[in-house]
Amino acid sequence: MDNKLKTKVTYEISRLDHFINEAKPLINQCISQKPGFIEITSAATVLHSFYNGIESIGIMLLKSINENIPNQDQWHKRVFKLIFGENVRGINIIRNDLKILMSMYLDFRHIIRYAYGPEYDWDIMEILVLNLLETWEKIKIDFEIFIDNN
Repeated sequence: MDNKLKTKVTYEISRLDHFINEAKPLINQCISQKPGFIEITSAATVLHSFYNGIESIGIMLLKSINENIPNQDQWHKRVFKLIFGENVRGINIIRNDLKILMSMYLDFRHIIRYAYGPEYDWDIMEILVLNLLETWEKIKIDFEIFIDNN
């Protein structure tokens, strides 16, 4: 990976890291007590931004290995598969044990784009909110490993 791209990816990781740190009070509040409408709506935005950030960084890393990034219908699902090893080099950018959980974040990305706040289902969101901090720490390590090895 060239230094310019490495700097850009590192910067994006720091931006997402800062965002998640800013969201910790909301995440902790949602963990400690059942959230109301305002907290659920805010948490939905956090989940959406979290997945979008992961995907954006993943795309940059895929480009670094000369992967062709799709732009047709359902390209988000295709990028997801590329990040999990279905790319030109067969490299998992994110470890496989996070694949199921990350697919849930991807699915929620679709929900937030097409539903209204009162329609968000806390039962679906709860597992994503509860796992966000730990998931981010693991993915951040995976990104750093990828950067160091490519």
